[in-house]
Amino acid sequence: MTDVINDIGRRIFLAKVLKIPPVLLGLTRYQVYGEQDHQEYEAGLLSAAERLEADSYYHFEDTLALAWELFYEGRLLVVADRVERRLRKLEAIVERWPVGPEQEAWRELLARYYLLAVQFERHRGLDETHRQAALRLNAQALRLAQALDLPALQAHVLSMRADIQHEQGRRGLAKQLALASLQYLEHTQPPLQGNLLLMAAATVAAAGISDQQDERQVRRWQDQALTLVYKRKIEPDGSYLKLNLAGVHHDRAKLLLLLYQQRPRGELLRDARQEMAASWKHFTPELQVWQVHFALTEAQIELAAGDLEASAQAGMNALEAARQMGSCKYEGELKRLYSRLGQKAGQRQPQIERLGIALGCYN
Repeated sequence: MTDVINDIGRRIFLAKVLKIPPVLLGLTRYQVYGEQDHQEYEAGLLSAAERLEADSYYHFEDTLALAWELFYEGRLLVVADRVERRLRKLEAIVERWPVGPEQEAWRELLARYYLLAVQFERHRGLDETHRQAALRLNAQALRLAQALDLPALQAHVLSMRADIQHEQGRRGLAKQLALASLQYLEHTQPPLQGNLLLMAAATVAAAGISDQQDERQVRRWQDQALTLVYKRKIEPDGSYLKLNLAGVHHDRAKLLLLLYQQRPRGELLRDARQEMAASWKHFTPELQVWQVHFALTEAQIELAAGDLEASAQAGMNALEAARQMGSCKYEGELKRLYSRLGQKAGQRQPQIERLGIALGCYN
C-alpha cells in the first residue's frame, strides 16, 4: 500500500512541476489541484497542448524530408494521401497558431508542403484539373514566401512555377518566371542555386535563342551550375533539391539538343550525345525519377540523329520507368515522340510498334 501511495505522490508531483494533464498520469484534477481555480487548470491543459503541437513540428518536418526522398526514388504517389492529410492538419495549425516567430516557422513549413503537393498533381494526370491544381498550390506557396520575406523560398517557388508553365506550353511566361527567380540567386545555397541556373538556361533556350549572345548566356548559366558541383560542398539547404554531375550533364545534353533543333549544327548533336553518355555514367539508382527524364532526352537525341530504333527503345525505357512510379506525367511527351517516330520511319518497325502498343495509340 505504501508503494501505491508513493507512486501516486510521484505522479502528483510530476503533474504539478511539469504541468502534465492529470488524466495522462491516471489522476483526477482534484487529486492534483484540489479546489484550485478551474481557469488555471484549463490554462495548464492548453499549455500542454501547445507543447505537444510544438513537438509535432519536427514530425511534420521529418515527414516532409522522407516524402521528398520517396519522390526521388519514384515512390511519391504511394504516400500521397498520407502526406496530404498531414498538409490539411498543418493548415489548421497555422491558422490558429498565435502570431510570432513560431508561427512564421510553421508557415514556412506549410509553404514547403505546398511545393511537395505540386508534385502530386503533376504526376497524377495531364487533364486540366491537375494542371490547375499544380498552379494553385504553387501560388499558395508563393504567397507565404512573399509574406514571410524569404528570398530563397521565393526563388524556389518561382523556379518551380517556371517549370510548370513550361510543361504546360507557356514558354514565354516560363522564361519570365525563371529570370525573376535569379534576382534572389545570392541568397541561395548550392543545391537551389544550381537548380535556378539550370532552369533559367532551359526555359530561355526553349523560348527561343535569337543570337549568339543568348546562346553564350544560357551556356554560362550551365557552366556556373557545373562549377558549383565541382568547387562547392553540396549540403542540404532545406529545398530538398538535388545537384550533381548526372543532373548537370543531362541538362547540358538537353540544351545542346534544343540549340541543334533551332539552328542545326552537327557538332551540337555530337556534343549532346556525349553529355547524355556522361549523365548516364554518373546516374545513381536512388534517383529513379530522373531515369524517366534521362531516357526521354536520350530518345529525343537519337530521333534527331536518325537512329529511330534507339529512340524507340529509349522511349520504351522511359515509359516503363514512369509506370513503375505510377506517374502519368510523361505520357503526352511519349505520345508525341511516337508520332514523330512514325512519321520519320515511313514504314512499320517493330521497336516503334511496340512503343505504340504500350502507349495505347498503335493502329
